Amino acid sequence: MSKQVSASELAEIVTRLLTDTESTGELDGHESFQSFMTNIAQVVCDHCGGEIHYPADSLDDIWYVGIHGNDSLPSAMGGIWREYDKEGELFAAGTAEWFEAKYGQEHPDWPKTEWQQDVANFDTKLGYWDWVAHNVESASAESNGNVAEVTGEESPG
Repeated sequence: MSKQVSASELAEIVTRLLTDTESTGELDGHESFQSFMTNIAQVVCDHCGGEIHYPADSLDDIWYVGIHGNDSLPSAMGGIWREYDKEGELFAAGTAEWFEAKYGQEHPDWPKTEWQQDVANFDTKLGYWDWVAHNVESASAESNGNVAEVTGEESPG
């Protein structure tokens, strides 16, 4: 015989183990809790994308585990992690994925209408978010050059 556990019951068990270890009498040691939390996060990463570089640990009595974006995420928006990544930290800053995670539908300084015009004029073959990343990088390089001119310093080249 076995006890059949529903998805809701399993979610409740995992939640209790992560948030109320005293009443469950389980996972009472630092290493035990660290391992459990890291393993749960790894299961989510295995099925929904992302990766873990370091085990869970506590900071000021709050436990955290770092999730890093990778190619296994179902979309540049961060998949299941999106609701928990408002700052867009799953991806390296300045990448197409980072801009999409940070801004959602459209970058405020680089509207889709401009990108569509560039595509129609055969000025780009890039997708929208790659185009945004390229334009932001180009604008940054240009402004750095202007700053160098104003300060009298040469731009690194």
